Parts: sequence; structure tokens; C-alpha cells
Amino acid sequence: MGIYSPEVVEILKQSPYIENVSEHVIQYGDAFKQEFYCLSQQGHKPKDIFLSLGLDPALLGSNVIRSFVRSMKDFQPKLNQAGQPISITRSLIEKDEEIEKLKFEVKFLKKKRLIDLGMFPKEKPNDTTLD
Repeated sequence: MGIYSPEVVEILKQSPYIENVSEHVIQYGDAFKQEFYCLSQQGHKPKDIFLSLGLDPALLGSNVIRSFVRSMKDFQPKLNQAGQPISITRSLIEKDEEIEKLKFEVKFLKKKRLIDLGMFPKEKPNDTTLD
């Protein structure tokens, strides 16, 4: 593998998909491997997958990508109950949406409880008359 400049190392450290990076080695996290597997099964090209996951192929070089693709031959993806590979990015997006809905529901239920207990401050009516 190539030698990476300190600037490239710093850029790669920012990626949530990189577990560890040095001037000589890049260690990809399980999330990257899972997403790469899912996207490659859908017919996407390796360079396009790297780019879509925020890793610039121009920074890494073709040899690094080819080496990664070879290393993926033995990768065992995480599967759902139907035996299909799980897209981590999609499931994380769905989880984030669910968390936001639950936060809204909790806020609503807290207000409702305060109203039921008579502890919620009454809103002042809007006075639209001019003095």
C-alpha cells in the first residue's frame, strides 16, 4: 500500500467508517464493510461505493481499492431474519427517525401530564387591539 501524507491521514480520520489510519495502513470499520457489501451486491462499482460513503478514491488510489475488494472475498455480512444483508446506513437513518418521533411523543406526553395536573402555565391570549 501507498504512504499517506499527514494531511490525507487527518482527512481519513474524520470518516466514521475508518477504525484506524496511519501513514501506511487503513483499517476499515465493520459498518464500512457491511455497506460496501450491500452496495456491491446491488451492482455498484467499488470506486463509486467508496465515493458514496465519503472516501475519495483519488486520495486512496486504485491499488488500495483493489486490495480492499480482494479482502472482502471472505467477508461475512450481517443478515436480517429473511437472510438478506442489512444496510447499516438505512437502518441508522430509520433509527434516527424513530428517535425523533419518540422524542416528540415524550414531549407531548409530558405537556399533557402537566395540563392534567393543572400545572401547565396558561398561555396569554394574543391581544390584537391597538392601544
